[in-house]
Amino acid sequence: MRRSSKRIIITLSLFISLFVLFFTPGVFSRDVKAYDANTHSISAYYYNQLSQNEKLLYDGLYKLCYNAMYDGSDLPYRYNQYYSFGPVMMYGNVESYRRVMQLFILCEPEFFFLDSYYTLSYNDRFEVYMYVHPVFASGSERKRIANAVDAEVNKVKSLTAGKSEYDKAKIIHDYICKLTEYDYSKGRYTQTVYSSIVLKKTVCGGYAKTYDLFCSACGLQSVYVGNPDHAWNKVMINGKWCCVDVTWDDYYNGSSTKIKTDHFLKSDTVFNKLDSHYYDDKLGWSGNHVIDWPASTTSYLITAENNSSYTGLTFTDKAYVTYNAYAQKKAWTGWVKNGAYAGTKGLSLRLEALRVKVLNSRFKGGVKYNVSVQGKGWLKSQTSKANWYKDGQTAGILGQSRRLEALSIKLYGDLEQKYDIYYRVYVEKYGWFDWAKNAQETGTIGQAKRIEGVQIKIVKKGKSVTSGGKILRIFEE
Repeated sequence: MRRSSKRIIITLSLFISLFVLFFTPGVFSRDVKAYDANTHSISAYYYNQLSQNEKLLYDGLYKLCYNAMYDGSDLPYRYNQYYSFGPVMMYGNVESYRRVMQLFILCEPEFFFLDSYYTLSYNDRFEVYMYVHPVFASGSERKRIANAVDAEVNKVKSLTAGKSEYDKAKIIHDYICKLTEYDYSKGRYTQTVYSSIVLKKTVCGGYAKTYDLFCSACGLQSVYVGNPDHAWNKVMINGKWCCVDVTWDDYYNGSSTKIKTDHFLKSDTVFNKLDSHYYDDKLGWSGNHVIDWPASTTSYLITAENNSSYTGLTFTDKAYVTYNAYAQKKAWTGWVKNGAYAGTKGLSLRLEALRVKVLNSRFKGGVKYNVSVQGKGWLKSQTSKANWYKDGQTAGILGQSRRLEALSIKLYGDLEQKYDIYYRVYVEKYGWFDWAKNAQETGTIGQAKRIEGVQIKIVKKGKSVTSGGKILRIFEE
């Protein structure tokens, strides 16, 4: 009887140990993440800035995906609509971990089969499941593509073996330009290395993830940099971070002489002047978040002639405002930034709603705004600016054909002390009004005139914006 009890205890202990091993992410923690000791060594720049609990979740997701890549098993069809695998279980509130899941998908390019994720929440814990592109629900297909990716990685490793960091970065840059081309059709898999390595067509997200994957495999520290408009990379050369945009350099047409280096190993000073290269992404890694950009002191430009001398990079703060408008018959316009026009021209269509955000600021705070709507007046109290719309919320009334007639915008928090926000409106009959500033009201009330377009700018304190017209506001007395 005693021996039987002892066996039960041993068996139970073994079961508990195995459960912890496979379902508790913390046991797979590491200082430097290793995809496979024989193939890849993925950069741990972002991972190393996570909190201990965030690393537990990240590690669990990593183990889950790595096993799924090579195990050959088919995935179940969950909830009659998704292929997925999981779970990884964590205790706590899922909202405090959500950016970890987003970070994982962006910064682990080797897991080409991932589409997104979903969570199931309970009172004291949550479970994370990973969505998979339907074509990769087949275990044999995942394994086949994984082997194809591994083969391409090994080719790059062979080409860069024994080379300097500069030469590695350049060889990888040129290799990708020859390997793939830009996919103007923007197919389903273009945000994955599958699109660039296997399909040979991709977009900026695929270019950046492939560069990150190859650099990491060849021993270079690399990070994926993304925002809603574009994606590129930073790579560390001799201890200094440099900007690389393979997408914008890929003009290859069969001749190596056509590969550009206009966006290869440049400083932030250079990239900050380029369209779409602002520092922000879906996670908001710039500003007051755990994840922040590599920083150093001075600006420089690397070329083949001076690549042995590095003096640092400047990672400047360039806060910008981005906004879009809901136009009559046209729905939401695309997001634009810093003074670009949002609305319609020459169509006599009203704006019905507005959304505004401030991104890339290292200061706390954001933007608040209010609108006056046909037949409703100001939608938020003018005497209590605490309850204005803010940071991307929709200001306006949709579905009732009500025009925007006036608006007011202001910054808040530390951001308000560092920047001024200017804005102007294009109004039916009157044309452009003058620039308003920092909560001033602009537009018309009681004139039955629609706003057709808007421009918004952020400038540092002390700088002004050129006058745009003589009228600031027209209100019925």
